[in-house]
Amino acid sequence: MKSTQDLINYIVEALKGEDASDKLTYLQELGVIKVNTLNSNYINYDSVVLVGGNDPKTGKEQFEKIDKILISKLKEENKYMVGVQKSDAKFSNIDLYAKDKITTIDNINEGVGKLSLVISLKEGRTGENFGRLEGSDALLPYKK
Repeated sequence: MKSTQDLINYIVEALKGEDASDKLTYLQELGVIKVNTLNSNYINYDSVVLVGGNDPKTGKEQFEKIDKILISKLKEENKYMVGVQKSDAKFSNIDLYAKDKITTIDNINEGVGKLSLVISLKEGRTGENFGRLEGSDALLPYKK
């Protein structure tokens, strides 16, 4: 792999095969990615949760080099995405995710943020912003 794009393509393609767990575990052992969970039915995944709020010194740069490319690839694959961060994040990716029309939740560490995530994933809401930060549409998703 020569670039971030190559890595992202590798991950997305790996998730289409039966040996995805082995391939992703290998990348995790190399310290390239972190896999929180991988269900046995990952081949049919339709949603991805992107977690932001990293180091304020590298947050925007990391978004441009990794997240933006990943978002583009996942959109090509017709995957639903939600961008989340803790309410006390040192760097906010929420506005960057929102520019890419991804639903965002800025308080995932709170019960109401977790509920927003569940509702957003269940209903496939696109481009809405939930939480407590300025720019949020509402604290929780609501029926339209």
